[in-house]
Amino acid sequence: MSQTFSGASNADIEDCRAEYARAVDSGNQHEIVETRINLALVYWYSKLYNEAITHLKGAAVTARSIGETKSEISINDYLSIINCELLKYDEALSFAREAVRIARQNGFQKETVNSLINTAAVYMSQRDNVKALDYIMEALGIANALGNNLLICRCCQIASQIYADMGDSEKSKQYERMYHDTENSLNEQELLKSKQDTQNELFATENEVVTKEKQLHVLEKQNQETLDSLYRVEMLNNQMRLEMQLISREREIAELRIREKENEIAAAERFKKIAIVVISVITLLLVLLIKFLTDRNRANRRLKTANAELNETYQTVKLQNSLLNSKTKQIEAQRNELERKNNQIIDSISSASRIQKAMMPNRRMITNYFEESFVFFEPRDVVSGDFYWFSDAGRYRYLAVIDCVGHSVQGAFMSVVANSLLNDLVNKKLIESPAEILRMMNVEIIKAWSHDKEHDTSDQGMDVSLCRFDKESNEITIAAANHTVWTVSDGECTEIHGDIYSIGASFADSIDSVFTNHTINNKKGMALYMFSDGFQDQLGGEQGRKFMQENLKKLIISIQDQPLSRQSDLLGEVLESWKNGRPQTDDILMIGVKNRFLDI
Repeated sequence: MSQTFSGASNADIEDCRAEYARAVDSGNQHEIVETRINLALVYWYSKLYNEAITHLKGAAVTARSIGETKSEISINDYLSIINCELLKYDEALSFAREAVRIARQNGFQKETVNSLINTAAVYMSQRDNVKALDYIMEALGIANALGNNLLICRCCQIASQIYADMGDSEKSKQYERMYHDTENSLNEQELLKSKQDTQNELFATENEVVTKEKQLHVLEKQNQETLDSLYRVEMLNNQMRLEMQLISREREIAELRIREKENEIAAAERFKKIAIVVISVITLLLVLLIKFLTDRNRANRRLKTANAELNETYQTVKLQNSLLNSKTKQIEAQRNELERKNNQIIDSISSASRIQKAMMPNRRMITNYFEESFVFFEPRDVVSGDFYWFSDAGRYRYLAVIDCVGHSVQGAFMSVVANSLLNDLVNKKLIESPAEILRMMNVEIIKAWSHDKEHDTSDQGMDVSLCRFDKESNEITIAAANHTVWTVSDGECTEIHGDIYSIGASFADSIDSVFTNHTINNKKGMALYMFSDGFQDQLGGEQGRKFMQENLKKLIISIQDQPLSRQSDLLGEVLESWKNGRPQTDDILMIGVKNRFLDI
């Protein structure tokens, strides 16, 4: 049966072909390389290896011609992996070594490490552990020099597996310890980096808002200054009009006074002072005329200057208003686009949540099959990376708790992959051994992610607890990947530790990894608990520390006198009290069951 994670539909192929054709029509060489690689990967997922190889080789030629060196390195890595799948080891090594050569020549240290790891993986497939060890040690040296903990983790994992295959258990354990030490450091660094990135983004957004407010304030101030300038010009015009009226009125008053004076002296000294009067009148008129002309010229010059300043100010305000309107429309368009994309994301996540809920078994099914049970499930986000699975397969019943690395959309996607694998292996292929089921899940997931050598796939695995309950005996068989299962009987808690590695944690994990079955006898009244790491990793208390697994075990023992249905409520009360208002750290899942005791 075709799985969604390992194949591609005809529609996917046609979409990629259409994107490639558009890139060719546009003549954009970078888009041609990108779309042709995508088309090749879709062919690869569909097991059309010849088509995939043809397009990858064509993309390599184009990438080399335009200087896309990193794309050329990735293409050689893909070709190496495909040929390894086809058991063409000589060609796989040729492409892997070419990727190493190009990365070294261009000084790409991280890509050099990835290509060295890929080359080591090919030698491991040929069982040539000596050469594989040489390449992985060189990769580890470069990763240490870079201080890249993700690459160090991958190298240590592979080195541990190589030494294990060579029979050197001491060296294998040494590198396994190095892997876990680096992984713990990496988790802390990623948390600090995530917080710092969030603070930087918030600070950048606040700075942008402050800058926009300052720009708006400057524009408002300039607009006010323009209005003030217009008001001053208007006042100046009014003042000039008043001055003109005053001059005219003064002239009229002067003429009246002259006439009155002339009338008073006309009788007595008309002839004697006629010349003086005429000269005086002419002089006065000349003075008034000169003053009038001088004032008018001055007023005209001031009015012309004011009009020029007003026109310049008007043009400036008009330009500023146009810029402000353009910026306002741009900001409004960006806000609408962000709102549209946010609504699309919310709708997609809500739809994914409904699909995930429909995927998981109804809790009443678990209640019907066990004497007592509870399911304590608290997703951190709308969709979850934690989920549980149940199947009634003839003689056996299976119950699993799965913690996919990550949460929200990433974790939910991995949960769909895990659910599909479990249904296929148990209900269709009828595999009965829990350890074999986990081994086959590991194989399938490694195959699914084996093409992605450009990106780190260590965050694409999952931790699993799988229990098989025998209907014909009192036996319970347990297998776990990086999980612990507890049984509590007569007030004592017994821990059943699973294997230390996760399922499909990265491509570097050995495809031959095996898991261990632990078989126990069911005791009357014995409770079995399966859980993810969400509860024990929740931050809280007065100092904001993790709850820790040891405290969780003490809590479970302390509530053994309560029915399992009541234990779920008590767990919720303790969790809320511990969080003390803090946000939830991770998805939380715990299942407790009491299997029916068979009197045989």
